[in-house]
Amino acid sequence: MLRFRLFGIPFEIGLYFWIGSALLGGGFATGPNSVALLLIWVACVFVSIVVHELGHALAARRFGVQPAVELHALGGVTRMFGPLLTRGQSLWVTFCGPAAGFGLFLLAFAVSRRFHPGATDRQLYSGVMTPDLVVGAAVRFLLWINLIWTCFNLLPILPLDGGQLLRNTLGPRHQKMTEAVGVFVAGSLAAYLALRGSWWNAGLLGYLAFLNFQGNPRALPGGVRQATGPER
Repeated sequence: MLRFRLFGIPFEIGLYFWIGSALLGGGFATGPNSVALLLIWVACVFVSIVVHELGHALAARRFGVQPAVELHALGGVTRMFGPLLTRGQSLWVTFCGPAAGFGLFLLAFAVSRRFHPGATDRQLYSGVMTPDLVVGAAVRFLLWINLIWTCFNLLPILPLDGGQLLRNTLGPRHQKMTEAVGVFVAGSLAAYLALRGSWWNAGLLGYLAFLNFQGNPRALPGGVRQATGPER
C-alpha cells in the first residue's frame, strides 16, 4: 500500500491499482520494447487518475470538506469528510474531475504540437528506446487515456462521473431513474462490445450494468462519495 500527500490531500494506492493498470496496457506486451512500454503506460495511467481525482478533491476542499483519495483496480474514489454538499456543489465537484482530465489532454496535445514527439508503431514496438521515443510514447498514451477515459467517464452510468452528474441533476427522488439509465446504457454497450469480440470491456460494462440493476450505489466502485467516518 502506497500512501502520500499531494497539496495536503492524502492519497492511498493499493496493489490492485497497479495490476489493473498493467492489464489495461496488456496490448503493449509484445516485441522487444514491451516492458518499457508497459511501464510508461502504467505511469501515464497513474498520472492521469491522480490529476482526475485532484480535480474532485481540490474542488471539494473549497466547500469546507476534507477530501481523501483512494486508487483501486477500476480507477479511484474521492471521499469527503465534513459537511454535506448541496446539489449544486456536488455537481461542481463531480464535474471538476473530468475537467481536470481534459485539461491534461489539452496539455499533452499542446506538447505534441509544439515539440512533435511523434512515434510510429514500428518505432514504439521495435525501435531503440531513446529518450525521444519515451517522451513520444508518454504523450501518445496521455492523449489517448485522457480523451477516451474522459469521454467514457461521462457516460450516464453509476458510479462514473456522468452517472453522478445525472443523479445530482435529477435529485435523490429519481435515484431509480438514474439506475435504470445506467442499466440500459451499460447493458447496451456491453452487448455491442461483446458482439465485436471486446470481451474485457464488455465484461466491465456488464458488471456496471449489474451493479446499477442491484440498486445499491454504495457497492459501486469509484466516484465521489460523502464519507461518514472521522477526518484523516
